[in-house]
Amino acid sequence: MNPVFFRDLRKYPEILEFFRQEQRDSDKAAAEHFRQGVNQGIFREDINFDIISKAMSMQLDVLVYSDLAENYPLDEIYSEITILHMRGITTEKGARMVDHFLQTVREKRVN
Repeated sequence: MNPVFFRDLRKYPEILEFFRQEQRDSDKAAAEHFRQGVNQGIFREDINFDIISKAMSMQLDVLVYSDLAENYPLDEIYSEITILHMRGITTEKGARMVDHFLQTVREKRVN
């Protein structure tokens, strides 16, 4: 996506609200996945996943209201923000899974 797209979204609050509502709906599904991940030993059980889901949703605001996307590719921004969250909420088992996934993604970027 072109970074200008996110900057232009600032002009259309109704569209931004649509995206935010979609994200809230997605957050509900994510909460269930987090609960399953806790049961599987992937996510830490001492985490307030409502807060984590909302913080991850704020990624859209980072893209819309900052000029970060003018300096870095969108996939890299999203990846780095996601790494920050995922590494903080995973157990050792989950961290190994995240690291394996990231290694795969980075190898694809290089090729």
